[in-house]
Amino acid sequence: MKRQIITFLLTMLMSMVGAMALAQTNVSNGSCFTAKTIEGVDVSYMITDISQRTVQVGTSPSNQYWGSDNYASRVAVNTSSYGSVTIPEKVVYGGIEYSVTYIANGAFCGCSQLTDIIIPKSVTHIGHAAFDHCTSLTSIYLPNSVTSIDDGYAFVDCTSLTYVRLSENLKVIPNDTFTRCSSLTTLTIPEGVTNLGKAVYNNKGDAFWKCSALTSVDIPSSVTYYVGNCFSECNNLKTVIVRRAEPVSIESVDNYAFENRKNSTLFVPKGCKTAYENAAVWKEFKEIKELADGVNNAIKVNDYTVCQGGQATLPIAMNNVEQIVGFQFDLQLPEGVTVATNVNGALAATLTDRAGDHSLSASKVGDGLYRFISVSMNNSAFVGNEGALLNVKLKIDESVAVGDYWVKVSDTKLTTASKEEIHSVERSASLTVQEAAPGDVNGDMKVSVSDVASIIGYILNDKPAIFITKAADLNHDNSISVTDAVLAIDIILSQGNTDGSRMKNNTIIDPQ
Repeated sequence: MKRQIITFLLTMLMSMVGAMALAQTNVSNGSCFTAKTIEGVDVSYMITDISQRTVQVGTSPSNQYWGSDNYASRVAVNTSSYGSVTIPEKVVYGGIEYSVTYIANGAFCGCSQLTDIIIPKSVTHIGHAAFDHCTSLTSIYLPNSVTSIDDGYAFVDCTSLTYVRLSENLKVIPNDTFTRCSSLTTLTIPEGVTNLGKAVYNNKGDAFWKCSALTSVDIPSSVTYYVGNCFSECNNLKTVIVRRAEPVSIESVDNYAFENRKNSTLFVPKGCKTAYENAAVWKEFKEIKELADGVNNAIKVNDYTVCQGGQATLPIAMNNVEQIVGFQFDLQLPEGVTVATNVNGALAATLTDRAGDHSLSASKVGDGLYRFISVSMNNSAFVGNEGALLNVKLKIDESVAVGDYWVKVSDTKLTTASKEEIHSVERSASLTVQEAAPGDVNGDMKVSVSDVASIIGYILNDKPAIFITKAADLNHDNSISVTDAVLAIDIILSQGNTDGSRMKNNTIIDPQ
């Protein structure tokens, strides 16, 4: 009997293995499947290279463009889907893990209720009309992994789009990429982009046509080509910052290049005003001013990792070659992440030892937007030329999904000792949200005595301001008890962590 049972089980096992093998033999390039996001949204994928195990979001072939077929049957999600969609770096199909590398042509075309999209760092390419007519989409953050955008309509008619963060590894912003994005007000093009518009039809094809709310644009020194009707019908464009020393020749088509230039101010690098005053198109701006160095004098934030439900101190740095006596900048945080408050109700932000007699003022000025201002009553300069300038305490809601988000430092103004105002370039960085590690009850990226104290306080009905229940329930019995406190002590002792060493990727590491 025993032998018969073993034979039966082996037969069943071989049948299952055979079925799995047969299923895999039916998978090839072009095979399509669906998988749910962390929000529960069904997303369609297509295998693009089975040997490299890569997939694209959406099922449109790479040679299918707008007008050649109906995208409605090939979009990645139901067009009635609403809210946020987080695209993962990897998806599993048939037991095999695939990397997501491409947002296909028309993948989200017509998804008018889509408000937020998180694109992972595995994506390298954005397809034609990928987000065409996503009229509720408010922001786009392209990770630095993205190296190319297909010609035409990638974000056309995204009429609610107010902020765009472009990949620093893009070379070309193709024609009609952001056409009729009528809520976009400011734009910073990253260093490295060389081509604005990529003319495809007789030197026409503006990447930013009819961005009617656009008031300012910051263009890096790397741009060497402007399409002939660049920034046409951007009738509210009042400030154009060009960081290239030599004026780039623009063959204006029908006089549409920087169409509102006669009502706009052009800022150019120091010592370059005369060159621009003598260059075609550029000389027609209402006013040309020289700009202080806003590249080597800048406020910036680096990539940072935080925990769901926790708090973290975000360092904000300043690199400067000038003597800086005051600053002002805005900090944009993702939904669910806020600046914490101290016991007095004030925003929790402090200057570092780079400051002297400087004061710091902070206030919330918009949805997720915070403004920081610092001055010295004696016009004292900040100490040094690099390093952290202030620390801002962040609070991360437990509802924030695990993933990569963006923080942005914008509208930066630095004042020099000689009272010159520097308009610094916009900077942004990745904010990675991860689950709190077991025992990291306060979400500060380490397990220490304070976590044990928080568990005990919780048991005694003295719940701390920050308490991550999932991280505290170390024995997974859905309750918090003294056993969890003991297990937290075990983590500390077993890892030699009594000194509060840090944690990274849910692993305790030695203090630096």
